[in-house]
Amino acid sequence: MFLILIAAWPAAARAQQIADADWRGRSVAEVLDTVRASGFPVVYSTRLVSPDLRIEHEPVAREPALRVAEILAPHGLALEPVDGLFVVTRTAPAGEQRPPQAQVFVILERPGSPPGDLLVQIRDGPRSPAARKVSTGIYAFDALAPGRYRLEVRATGYLTAEHAVNLGGGLTHVWRVEINTAPAELATLDVSASRYVLFSSSPFFIDQRAIQSLPDLGEDPLRSVQRLPGTAAGGLSSRSHFRGGAEDETAIYLNGLHLLDPFHIRDYHSIFSTIDARAIAGIEAWTGGFPARYGDSMSGVLLLQSQQPDEPRHTELGLSVYNTSALVSGYSENETVDWLLSARRSNLDLVLSDDLGKPDYFDSFAAAGWNVSAQTRLSINGLYADDRVTVITESDPEELERSDSRTRNRHVWLLAETDWSPTLSSATVLSVSRLENRREAEVNDPEQLVGAVLDERSASLAALRQDWRLVLPGGLEFNAGLEMERMSARYDYRSEASYFEFFAAWPGITNPRTAALRADPSGHAFGAFASLRWRLAPNTTVEPGLRWDRQTYTGSADGSQLSPRLAMRHEFPNGLDLRLSWGRYHQAQPIQNLQIEDGITRFFAPQRSDHWIAGLQRRWPNGYRLRLEAFFKDYERLKPRFENLYDDLALIPELEPDRVRLDPASARARGVELTLEYRGDGPLNGWASWTWSRVSDTFDGRREPRSWDQRHALQAGLAWDRNPWEVGLAVSVHSGWPTTGMSLGLDPDTDAYFPVPGPRNAERLGTYATLDFRIAREFRLRRGSLTAFLEVSNATNRKNACCVDFDIDEDDEGQVFLDRTEDHWLPILPAIGLLWVF
Repeated sequence: MFLILIAAWPAAARAQQIADADWRGRSVAEVLDTVRASGFPVVYSTRLVSPDLRIEHEPVAREPALRVAEILAPHGLALEPVDGLFVVTRTAPAGEQRPPQAQVFVILERPGSPPGDLLVQIRDGPRSPAARKVSTGIYAFDALAPGRYRLEVRATGYLTAEHAVNLGGGLTHVWRVEINTAPAELATLDVSASRYVLFSSSPFFIDQRAIQSLPDLGEDPLRSVQRLPGTAAGGLSSRSHFRGGAEDETAIYLNGLHLLDPFHIRDYHSIFSTIDARAIAGIEAWTGGFPARYGDSMSGVLLLQSQQPDEPRHTELGLSVYNTSALVSGYSENETVDWLLSARRSNLDLVLSDDLGKPDYFDSFAAAGWNVSAQTRLSINGLYADDRVTVITESDPEELERSDSRTRNRHVWLLAETDWSPTLSSATVLSVSRLENRREAEVNDPEQLVGAVLDERSASLAALRQDWRLVLPGGLEFNAGLEMERMSARYDYRSEASYFEFFAAWPGITNPRTAALRADPSGHAFGAFASLRWRLAPNTTVEPGLRWDRQTYTGSADGSQLSPRLAMRHEFPNGLDLRLSWGRYHQAQPIQNLQIEDGITRFFAPQRSDHWIAGLQRRWPNGYRLRLEAFFKDYERLKPRFENLYDDLALIPELEPDRVRLDPASARARGVELTLEYRGDGPLNGWASWTWSRVSDTFDGRREPRSWDQRHALQAGLAWDRNPWEVGLAVSVHSGWPTTGMSLGLDPDTDAYFPVPGPRNAERLGTYATLDFRIAREFRLRRGSLTAFLEVSNATNRKNACCVDFDIDEDDEGQVFLDRTEDHWLPILPAIGLLWVF
């Protein structure tokens, strides 16, 4: 409250200053400039307010907006509130229609000292008219015919900001833009491409070119977020742990739709995502502190937006070790209709030996948009993925381990966006999603384990989501929305297992064991939110928010969940800003993720976490940016989870004897992130981030590190870009993840040895380190361009330990001992590819 009062005091003082000013005899333009300099958000066109307009009579009003309106009225002008601004417009005499032209203002949210070559323009066919500078950070287009336009803000060394707008006749439009230093073209420099979004303590923006340039396995856009500070990942899965959270605590949205498990090979670590990197414009990522608009997630949110076609016809054909891809996009002659279609097919089934399996998968994405009017846009989207995957971890017939799975994932959704007025807009998403998955696996090792699993499951969801945005005078913005889902699922699970020798000696194991379980959950999920963005002063803004959620399919008696959230941003001089946020986050167990394979046939109550985040960021004009952020997360009401003590890469993890159930009473994550990046005028750029964190569960008052706890983590990269060559280098290093020791016990009655697991996660694996690089060259062709690239992951072929294996052995003297071996994450993986764009 003290901070709010301090921030609000200057605004009140300026209002009093405006009320006491003597304006009679002065020019209207001079007074408007003075008023704007004092903090009142007024903008005008010099075509309307010419220098010869004078104020004949002293206004009698005291309130700033009324006082300004009073000096405009004698000249046929009025003050119109638009998107948090007051715009000077011409009044129309009674019976006269408003002029058909539209007026557009472009406001740089944090202009500071805009670059000297900053260009604000509209792309209108062969014409690209530039805006007129009104004042520092404010640009205007005075008269534009109604229709669809693409606005651009560009400058050397900055990301180009683009925005498609529909202009209505006689209306005034405001486009707010935050320009950001351009990232190095190495996609592992995704932090360099990052940007803060107002009131979110940890959002980044990773642009489409950066994603394509990443030397990441399988050209996967979701792997790019694994380079962010505070993220933990082993290197095999496309899923990530954000700030100590589990992998399933991140929500993924595409064009406004919350996606349902968008991963290939989901039965074996979800190795790739189902989203084509070239089909999306970028990823906005929250690693914590996200606003009330997003619910049902305790750790992070990823927002993906598809590419908006910027050419009448555009085609891309790609071929690499991982997949063959095609993308076409374009728009109609009058630009009322646009479309994008992408499709990918896996090449791994052609590249890999039959001894390793056949990861055969396919995905496609389609989006078609229709500009119904200057105020309304409709788009229909579809995402389809089909997997026919065979994974073989042991091909020897005497020790066969094999899993065959078939997965289909379908999403179809309609997005309607409407500008009801210059201050009121809405977005509506109507969707249908379905997931079908069948897993049939077997293991045949007579010395340890013989078992089989048949797991069939499906889930269907129909959802409606609607968001509203209202801009109010006085620097206020109100956001609200609701969502409703109807869902059902079906599970049919059967397994059997027999254990031998060392595996049969595991304490507490049932040998043999069988399971035959079914479940048919169904029900609804509801959500609603409201938030108010309030600019207390030119440099200080707060956003309180509240979210409500309820689920009926879980059968929980806990009822509804309320999630209050509060964030603040204050900008200091010289490019320094402070962000503080607190929020409560709930997450229900997804209907498609019932833990039936571990013998559970019911859902648990929604989990809860509280986030406290504080961040400082400083930008320098010479291209450097330094960012420091501290976070604390407190977990309560956690559902049980199941882990394997020793082998994270087990093909049928639920049948392994080291499978344990964890029921933490609570959990805690805390850490500090420090990031330094450099974007210079030359071809060389770089960045580095260091994170210290501790992540633990609480069992009976005792804390144990979570299995992905990494005390220290370093991400760094260099990029060199000089057309037509592009070279990138990235390093990832983190402390070894926790593991559990083991000793041997001896049964005095039978003289048989048996395993004795040590304290869980009391030991550590070795330090994880990997070096990745990418080199690409572009060739200009008579038709388009051809880019050839080489990527190498884990270029040094370092053996990074992922898991351990124990067995009983004897030495030459007949002494029994415990044999410990380590398995490793991925070895060196080179990949080549071609991309033809025309």
